[in-house]
Amino acid sequence: MTDLATVKAALAARRKAQAQGPRSISDLASALGVRLSTLHLQLNGRRPMPAETVAAIRRALPEIQDV
Repeated sequence: MTDLATVKAALAARRKAQAQGPRSISDLASALGVRLSTLHLQLNGRRPMPAETVAAIRRALPEIQDV
């Protein structure tokens, strides 16, 4: 069983790695709280993307605000 200190350290490392925002589709899916496969299908247009997901992506990736 993993001890609490190890889990806290892993979470802190993840926060530090994403300090400037998610940098992969996997990171983005985690930040949005959606499955990677769902996000992949939505980004490729094979599944509709809800407006809430679009807004969450824009919040998570500020560099695409004006795109």
